[in-house]
Amino acid sequence: MSNAWSGVLRSDFVWLLKSTPHIHSYSRMMRDAGLPERSGSDAYAKIEVTPTDGCYLSDPMTWAVKIDEPRTPEWVRDEWARVEDSARRQAKAWAREHIMRGDGGDYKVGAGEVLIVYGSPAKIRVAKDGVCQTRDTSAPRAIRVADGGVCHTRDTSAPGEIRVSKGGECWTSDSSAPDEIRVAGCGLCWTSDSSAPRKIHVSSGGRCKWGSSVSSKGRIFHK
Repeated sequence: MSNAWSGVLRSDFVWLLKSTPHIHSYSRMMRDAGLPERSGSDAYAKIEVTPTDGCYLSDPMTWAVKIDEPRTPEWVRDEWARVEDSARRQAKAWAREHIMRGDGGDYKVGAGEVLIVYGSPAKIRVAKDGVCQTRDTSAPRAIRVADGGVCHTRDTSAPGEIRVSKGGECWTSDSSAPDEIRVAGCGLCWTSDSSAPRKIHVSSGGRCKWGSSVSSKGRIFHK
């Protein structure tokens, strides 16, 4: 799952599971809830909701709703308008908690949470299993990523310093240009597209990989 919001809806319109897909797979969601991934019936449906134009600042009530099943259950087809409305309302509630537009201040991304950043806060701390994604022209001054956390810079965002602890990850893509990335042992920095971090410091045991952003090669410093 890679969309903004995902969940599992039962045929009586009770949401069994609601999750942030950057963290959990459906298999993990179902297992954690003690449910079989495949029930052999049409009792529930896996549903994803994502911005049609890729902009998380748009109204979630306009986002696209998709059924992530090999075959759409009959009750979903019969009640499609109700399914769409319910899924979008769930996504709207999620967006209020996980999309940050403001400038200044410090923010913390808790374990298992996702924060999508459009503003420019002073500092963001990402806990284990948390995800911070910087979008548009956002420019947080500093981002700290704990073991198991992830920071993903996208669009033309340009964070200041990103520190990745042991076991943490930093992904840069699109045309994002972080000023400086520091990767501790066993941490990972992965650059792709035309992203161009100015400096990447990789400690012993850390890793740096690059896709098409060949320009990053001259900016990597190992120690």
